Amino acid sequence: MSCRSFWFLFFIAATSGCGAGNTYPVRGRVLLDDTPVAKASVTFMPVDGKGRPAIGFTDSDGVFRLTTYKQDDGAPRGEYIVVVSRTDAVPPPPEAEPGDTKSVNDHYKGLKAKRPKSPPLPAIYANAAQSTLRVTVPAESEVVLRLEGQANPAGAKQSAGKGGSAKKK
Repeated sequence: MSCRSFWFLFFIAATSGCGAGNTYPVRGRVLLDDTPVAKASVTFMPVDGKGRPAIGFTDSDGVFRLTTYKQDDGAPRGEYIVVVSRTDAVPPPPEAEPGDTKSVNDHYKGLKAKRPKSPPLPAIYANAAQSTLRVTVPAESEVVLRLEGQANPAGAKQSAGKGGSAKKK
């Protein structure tokens, strides 16, 4: 094989997407007791365990778009278990002299006191083995994931708009 042929084949392999299949755009919203959930990760995991999961992150209105192979490309056709979780990031400690633990501790105590209390998401939605959320892709419209608070986490509802393709386990 000539050097030119080698580089041509290398270029084709590098730009081919390495197994990227057909994806369908998936846009949705996450609501906790009908309130938009900001800063949550949404993961669509194939029910059959084959293929790649698709992931998205909610904005301040609880809206997400899924990514599987490239930004906002959606997800391949199929049935998915949906996992929704959220963690609040903690800023790094202030600059301090080595051994000055008091200023660092004071910094974090101040953050804890000032931090707005956002309601935690029920743990059932963060565990693929327990999540009751199921969605079929392609969805006919926006996917709405309605999470129920601690009082009734097993009663979560999903919808994909009129005639939607989301369903419960």
